[in-house]
Amino acid sequence: PYTTLFRSLTPAEEVQILCVITRGQIEAGNNEAGSLVLQRWYTIGQWPRLESLSPQLSADLLVTAGLLTGRLASTRQLPRGQMHAEALINGAISLFEHLGLKTLAAEGRAELGRCYDREGIPDLARENFLSALAQLSDHDVDPRVRTLVRMAFAEMKAGHLYDSLARLNEAREIIDLAGPETTHFFHIEMATTPGELAIAENNCDLFDQAC
Repeated sequence: PYTTLFRSLTPAEEVQILCVITRGQIEAGNNEAGSLVLQRWYTIGQWPRLESLSPQLSADLLVTAGLLTGRLASTRQLPRGQMHAEALINGAISLFEHLGLKTLAAEGRAELGRCYDREGIPDLARENFLSALAQLSDHDVDPRVRTLVRMAFAEMKAGHLYDSLARLNEAREIIDLAGPETTHFFHIEMATTPGELAIAENNCDLFDQAC
């Protein structure tokens, strides 16, 4: 059935569709399903099949494979998995930058920050988040909010609760312009960090804010 479904598509069309589906599965937390969806073009631990693909589609496949590898490296405890994810995402960033696709390059840089965060390297994570924010324009509302929230999460994990809250407050200034999925993502983290601060400081006002 899988072969029949994609028989009429060009390789470029197939990759475009599968990358979108895979990223949707990753966002939903279905990493194993994402791995199955992308298996015709990418096997964990290897390099994606980029032959016959345009530079932009190659970058799309690389970043999707990097996202998937980063998640699976955490859930499966894969040795050197995050390093492989970093290599894939770096490859995508280089292509996006070469093509002048600054927003996509910045989003890749933010994902690289998440890889370093998972590896427990907060300084490199912060450096990549800040680089991503510097590359995003004022019109890139959703990518900017997502990057700020991910940076806030990393700062919270590192024990820098006030730094985390400061990033969330930056995101709060533009959250009304963001889409519903990004807004949902923001409010989850906006409840978490004040909650952690409330526990650390036994502060009832922060408990109310978290609620």
